[in-house]
Amino acid sequence: MSIYRLVQGALSNCISYAHASEVRVVLNKNPQYQTLILQIAVGRQDCIQNSSTNDMGLARMRKRVFSLDGEIQIVSEQVDGICAGMVINIKLPM
Repeated sequence: MSIYRLVQGALSNCISYAHASEVRVVLNKNPQYQTLILQIAVGRQDCIQNSSTNDMGLARMRKRVFSLDGEIQIVSEQVDGICAGMVINIKLPM
């Protein structure tokens, strides 16, 4: 259920704030942990992680991941000053 809520929140943020043109969700599992990877295509002037309107969504996501003893990494890509997208990597123990 926790993975579902993380994906639900991320997709909601992508629609509401990032205006993403594409989102790819990848879930990998092994006996020790599960990994959720969100690849988000944006193509706008400001990168998502620097947007004050989206800070709350990312903060909630971080809080939820940390409450599950997980790890989160957020990386944005810029091409010619335009935010091409971002990748959110989440690792949760089983």
